[in-house]
Amino acid sequence: MSNDRAMLLKVTLRMVVTVLAWLCSNQAQGDDDPIFHLGICELREGGEATAESISTKFDICLNGRAGGQFSYVSGNSKENFVTSYAEGTGSLHVTEYFSLFAEGYRHRRFTFDDTSTETIESDSKMLVARIGNAALHGYSLTAGKFRSPFGIGIKDASQSYQYLSDEYHWSTYDFGAWVTWDDLKNIFFDASFVNESVPEGRAEREKLIESGDWGGSVRLGYDFSAIEGARLIGSIYAQKNGLRRTGVGFINVNSRGDTNWVEFVRTRTTPDGKVTPFRQIIKFGYQSVWRSASRWSVNIEEDRGLHRLAEFAHHISFFKHAEFNLGIMMQRTLASPYYDRWHATSGIEVFL
Repeated sequence: MSNDRAMLLKVTLRMVVTVLAWLCSNQAQGDDDPIFHLGICELREGGEATAESISTKFDICLNGRAGGQFSYVSGNSKENFVTSYAEGTGSLHVTEYFSLFAEGYRHRRFTFDDTSTETIESDSKMLVARIGNAALHGYSLTAGKFRSPFGIGIKDASQSYQYLSDEYHWSTYDFGAWVTWDDLKNIFFDASFVNESVPEGRAEREKLIESGDWGGSVRLGYDFSAIEGARLIGSIYAQKNGLRRTGVGFINVNSRGDTNWVEFVRTRTTPDGKVTPFRQIIKFGYQSVWRSASRWSVNIEEDRGLHRLAEFAHHISFFKHAEFNLGIMMQRTLASPYYDRWHATSGIEVFL
């Protein structure tokens, strides 16, 4: 370990110890309005925390979940796989005008075939600083590492479903800044500028400057009262290298609180789309609210000419911070070689 890294680690540990000591002192005094919150501040797409959990004083919010899911493939036991995962988010609100956000994950998947293949993924999804708060003031400026704002931002499918799905239509460069404006009534607007991240093992800054790429996105959302409450979102994302992506999404939340959505995205690797064929995907989803400690969810997607996925799942809550889920999933490959797979999934998750 280099001297710089050792010093950074030492300073970080001291900061963590200081914060923990302060938190313990704060909790021991029985503060009726504590600064430390678990599972209250929900880190939504773009680092938006729930407005009721942010005050004008110092607030720390932590949220996370961990679990495992087994996927049994009908007719081919060698394709059975297990997914274990841990995901966490944290936010530090110095005041209502300045906040820090972090989000990370670790996923492990392995099969039961003769080769016993295993994949491990871990990374930080978000490391940003934010000035302002669109939920409170109607504006915010975010800078750091994040996924460029694009699409409706709903991801309710199981870990098995997400493993088989493709993030191609939502992947972006992830270092830059973005501005959000909200009229606090029915319109919001996002605009971002992002740079190509430095590939692992290539630390020479000059190479990044010589071959670096950049991109940006624009997203506009409009809420209206039709069908008991709906939101229409249009998005555009582009990169200097020629990639172009457009998307439109529709979200409906009925009077009972159930959510339905549909999203369409088309991606071209060149501005005119003539050099290589474009790709497009359409997604449908449904998520019920919790009723009698259970809820239902449906996810369907078709990536034109490549694959089709569908999942129907039931979720059962117990002990307030745990969930058991059962589901049936259909996987169909539309490109050669063609094949169909049926999955029976089950898993358990604990969360803050």
